[in-house]
Amino acid sequence: MRTFEEETECVVKALLSELLGENEGISFRNLESDSLESSEAGNEDTFDPQLIACRLRDIGDRINKEIERNVQQLILDWGTEKVAVDFLKAVSTVSSTWTARNPEVASEKALLSVGVALFKQTVIRAPQLCGQLESAMNTFFSTLKPHIQNLGGWEHI
Repeated sequence: MRTFEEETECVVKALLSELLGENEGISFRNLESDSLESSEAGNEDTFDPQLIACRLRDIGDRINKEIERNVQQLILDWGTEKVAVDFLKAVSTVSSTWTARNPEVASEKALLSVGVALFKQTVIRAPQLCGQLESAMNTFFSTLKPHIQNLGGWEHI
């Protein structure tokens, strides 16, 4: 069985690949180590990072209009060393604003939506930041670990 962190890495890589149009011929189901593969032999695996990435992209699409005006300024402000910190700050700020205007949206769902939308728009507009954004997204998802696990894991996003 994969850990949450291992699954998260696969999900972020699948999301990044989908956003960059690199999905064809890539299977993220094979990213786990040999030891994980052997320990899972015979177990039915419902974890599909590409499907989860697609769901996350759809979630992010719902908020794109809310963050579009912020993305360009963030790209201009970011230096490569600051990407992870600035990404988390931007998600928190935009999410707080969005939640205040849409109180019916749970804060975790708002964070997830804003995070994915900000990730998507930044990857599309500044692909040179992909490496830093991948790290920032893994860190961001780790902050949502309790929420994702309460839903039943990545498979239930």
